[in-house]
Parts: sequence; C-alpha cells; structure tokens
Amino acid sequence: MNERFQALVYGVALALIIGWVLYIGKVVFVPSPFAILVSLAVWSGLWGIPGAFLAVPITAFMVIVFSEFAGTRPLAVLLSRNGRL
Repeated sequence: MNERFQALVYGVALALIIGWVLYIGKVVFVPSPFAILVSLAVWSGLWGIPGAFLAVPITAFMVIVFSEFAGTRPLAVLLSRNGRL
C-alpha cells in the first residue's frame, strides 16, 4: 500500500512539474533546441559543469541583446525558436 501511494505522489508531482515547465516555455523566451545544444557544447567546453548550467541563460541573454541591434538581428532570428523575437 505504501509503495502505491508513493508512486501516486510521484506521478502527480511529475505531472505538475511537466505542466509548469511547458507553461514557462511558452511565456519565457527560450532559444531553439539547436542553439541550446551548440551553446551547451561550447560553454561546457569552456567552463565545465558551471558552463553547462549557465549555457541556456547566457544564450537567451545573447539572443535578446542581438535582437536589439540591426546588424546582429539576423543572428538573433536564427537562434530563436520560431523566428519571432
């Protein structure tokens, strides 16, 4: 009985977490999956594990900054998930 209750609690928690992550992905800007993989490889190669944790926030920040300047806007569109910024 205890194992079934524990599995139920884990299942409900997992469903809530997945729903929350999917909602945040729609509200908050997230770069494209390709940009995330490339940034993960680059930043973890440069800084190791801390770089791996910081790869997505750094890339998202770079895309936002790139989108503000005319010369780098095409790069920002390329790195964005759906081409809209």
